[in-house]
Amino acid sequence: MNQHSQAHSVGALDARARARIQDALDTLVPDGKEFSIHSWTQRLESFLYKKIQFVELPLPAGFFGARAVLIPSSRAHDSRPIEIVITAAGLLPIMAEHVRAHELAHITLGHQTVILTAQQLMDLQGDISTLCRWPGATCRAVDPERDAVPHLERDVMAETLARLAEKRHMELQLRGRAAGISSDAAIDRLVKSIIGA
Repeated sequence: MNQHSQAHSVGALDARARARIQDALDTLVPDGKEFSIHSWTQRLESFLYKKIQFVELPLPAGFFGARAVLIPSSRAHDSRPIEIVITAAGLLPIMAEHVRAHELAHITLGHQTVILTAQQLMDLQGDISTLCRWPGATCRAVDPERDAVPHLERDVMAETLARLAEKRHMELQLRGRAAGISSDAAIDRLVKSIIGA
């Protein structure tokens, strides 16, 4: 592994990538009480003029999520592309929610992925896991070393954006809960309950 790929594997992002993430967080990710996967999805659908569909399907071992863009046929009633966000079947609800946030972050950052026609999707014959092996796919894997450096950088950017969005939302909730507490002892109990102490 060369030094350049080591820097990416530890999550180092250059100033351009950090600025892009911050801009996306400020403009395309709902904040405050409005934040949810649903509200983030609605904002992206409106801004990007596409539909986003979430599905849970079996994926190869080690993969948490994937996505693909489905181009509707010329006969389709709705001409908007459909971004299909796939979460691996059997994930714990909190993990599935984070994988959805991660894939929405890829969409928010404009990361390209596999583009399919309706016929190509039908040709998969239900084996959606094939998407995880296609060049250019954005698939959330346990082992990011599988990916080439450009794919790994995109994954680190998406993970960073997803975590910042979730962190911002959790901090707001904590401030709201702490504001209703009147004593230091009560605040200590709240903090201990949150961290599991």
